[in-house]
Amino acid sequence: MDKIRHELKFLDLERNKKSLKIFFVLATELPDHPDQMAITVVPDGEPIRIRKPADNYVSFVPEGDEAEGLFILERAMPVDFSVKARLWVMHSRKSVRSAGDVLGEIGDFLGGQQGSGLLQHLGGTNQWLTLGLKGIGIVGSALKKMKDRPLGWVNMDEHFNPDGEEDQELERKNQLSTGFGEIGWSWVVDYED
Repeated sequence: MDKIRHELKFLDLERNKKSLKIFFVLATELPDHPDQMAITVVPDGEPIRIRKPADNYVSFVPEGDEAEGLFILERAMPVDFSVKARLWVMHSRKSVRSAGDVLGEIGDFLGGQQGSGLLQHLGGTNQWLTLGLKGIGIVGSALKKMKDRPLGWVNMDEHFNPDGEEDQELERKNQLSTGFGEIGWSWVVDYED
């Protein structure tokens, strides 16, 4: 079975703050149920701290051969070779912000939550929240109601080559919706022989 992996590469914020505490919220379709969406928060626990000497830039790729970025998800290739995904960059107003707390607040706003069994579909150890698809945009409405500050979102939708014969890494980057910065990511495709 062909697999795809999603990784964050870098975040470059254009903010004048001396210190930022960042976490990410990703919403995507469930592989087996495209009428539902799954939401995760990265990282769980302490947000990523960006201080003035870093010039509001963080690279998620360590130095070295074949180094990978910050793992977000891994899933089977969709039947239509397309993935819908949105990523929100959030500024935490708390020193510790657990994924469970954030997902609980989103779930309460959107009217319910569940999450069991998603690791086998989406890989990794992230906590996931599943909801009936009401449009990915409604996640943004839920995030605006939280005490954390949304710094913007980016569309990470991808359509993969259905005739893929060799593994590939699709490098992408885009400005945040607010213009507050840029984020880079990759989709890594592993085609079965």
